[in-house]
Amino acid sequence: MKEKNQQLIQNTLHSLSDFLPKIANTCLSIADLFRANKDGEAFKYIQQFIEAIDWSIQAINGIKNLESSLNIDTNEINEFLSEAKKGLELNDLVLIADMFEYEICPIIEKWIAEVQSFHGEYVK
Repeated sequence: MKEKNQQLIQNTLHSLSDFLPKIANTCLSIADLFRANKDGEAFKYIQQFIEAIDWSIQAINGIKNLESSLNIDTNEINEFLSEAKKGLELNDLVLIADMFEYEICPIIEKWIAEVQSFHGEYVK
């Protein structure tokens, strides 16, 4: 069973290593699109972002349940997602763009660094 868990963790880490940089790029794309007044396109990216971040949080928490030394607090992003939601409700596109670029993207970048570090340590 432990071997099966290790393989699952390795596969999930590999997927996260590929997937998280795409999420970070999507954050920047969303910000750029809102700033360029391309709201419709930005909202399509937000839907993709929500699905991607949901999968990533589940994957990270799954790894943490199997191997507790992955140092990512997935709850920290919730505050910023709530702020972005408020911006959407108020139609404050500048706030939304800023949240994605200056708050959410740096969190994803921290996750990327931690996953890469953990993946490097884990496969040794």
